[in-house]
Amino acid sequence: MIDDRLLDHAVSTELITADQAQGLRRLAREMAEPEDPAYYGEEEALRFVSGFGDIFVTLGLGLFLGAAFLLAQLFVEMRWAFLDIALLSWLLAEFFTRRRRMALPSIVLLLAFASATLFGLIGIAVQITGAVAPRVDSSGLSGGLALGLAGIATLGLCWLHYRRFQVPITVAAGVGAAIIAGVALIGGLSTSFLEAYYLPIGFAAGLATFALAMRFDLSDKARLTHRAAIAFWLHLLAAPLIVHPLMTVAGVLEHGFVPQADGSDLTIAGALLLLAGFAFLSMVSILIDRRALLVSGLIYAGYAFWTLVSQAGLGGDEISLVTALLLGAFVLAISAGWRPIRRALVHRLPRHWQPLLPETADMG
Repeated sequence: MIDDRLLDHAVSTELITADQAQGLRRLAREMAEPEDPAYYGEEEALRFVSGFGDIFVTLGLGLFLGAAFLLAQLFVEMRWAFLDIALLSWLLAEFFTRRRRMALPSIVLLLAFASATLFGLIGIAVQITGAVAPRVDSSGLSGGLALGLAGIATLGLCWLHYRRFQVPITVAAGVGAAIIAGVALIGGLSTSFLEAYYLPIGFAAGLATFALAMRFDLSDKARLTHRAAIAFWLHLLAAPLIVHPLMTVAGVLEHGFVPQADGSDLTIAGALLLLAGFAFLSMVSILIDRRALLVSGLIYAGYAFWTLVSQAGLGGDEISLVTALLLGAFVLAISAGWRPIRRALVHRLPRHWQPLLPETADMG
């Protein structure tokens, strides 16, 4: 398989066009041998590390940025310390991302930049809005406006970061910042409204993120360009936003955040319904050929397995072991049969629906 970094560099230097690069990727896939991952169309075989150098640099980044943050707090307020880390992350990305094109360090630097920017801007926005905005309460208009403004500014800076460095995860980080800003502004305008409807709001945000991910997916149905990687990160963000509200409504979560401690509120019927929902989520994941959606559902499926096993009379460590065994067996089974299952599902769809799905090797 031709190295994507080489093709991207060739396009950026205008040695070849983007269409020619995509043609070379398609040709490499067609000529790949069975032992080459490209032969199977592994659309989620993302490049996190290209060698131990990526891991070594990432460890260095963690030590450097962590020490820099603690040191900055000795001289400036915390919000400025966060912005110092954001600036350092950008400067480091100029070398490790733009010049060296190192995958894992680029992801870490983007996450450090986005999170440090958000926290730093929140501190600045709180100072500004606390002086000029009417204060309803600690979580009302002033606090919501501060978080909303910080989220909007972070979205804009993430856009600039993507324009400069083209790191695929940046799009998901920007969408996350936009969601934070939207929820914060809603809460600032009406705290009671947000408390009453935070689940539908989160679910709608998840569906919107999923729709954006599918737009990137369908703009590169053969998954030969960086758009496939952008879609992967968006699917990874959309999954918990979609699954979490559904599981909360089903009574799986206590106070909307953690599983019920004793499983008393989840009956056998509820557990079976939960597993049915997980099976539907699995089918959707297979159809769109994205395993990311399943990751968020695994914890809830495990909880349903745990309930069924406990109702069967097992106790103590046996419950955990049997639950892990059943869940692991399911994951292995669906992984081993992913391609034939997908092929069977796709061929059973109406013919006018099939062209809408990603055109990976599983379609053959």
